[in-house]
Amino acid sequence: MTTERVYHRPRSIFDASKELMAQAYNNQLDIRIVIRFVHYLVDLSPGQKVLLNTGEIAEVILPNKAEPTRPLVQVGEEFFNLELNRDVWIDGLIVN
Repeated sequence: MTTERVYHRPRSIFDASKELMAQAYNNQLDIRIVIRFVHYLVDLSPGQKVLLNTGEIAEVILPNKAEPTRPLVQVGEEFFNLELNRDVWIDGLIVN
């Protein structure tokens, strides 16, 4: 999913994680294993800077154990719970 192939471009770890979670919720994969794997793969911690699909840079405030790719984030003075706000998601990590 995250490597370049002749038939598709590489996807971010967040896109790949989203697809794995969707398959797990549709009983195609074991949800317990997928959640642990996604936690390992994503590993967002408080203070981590992320790029949102809106183009904004956010800071992770509180990781989400149930949906690791949808933490509570802060943009400026505003907080977004990505678990509840499905129109906003993480596109990538900001590496200092």
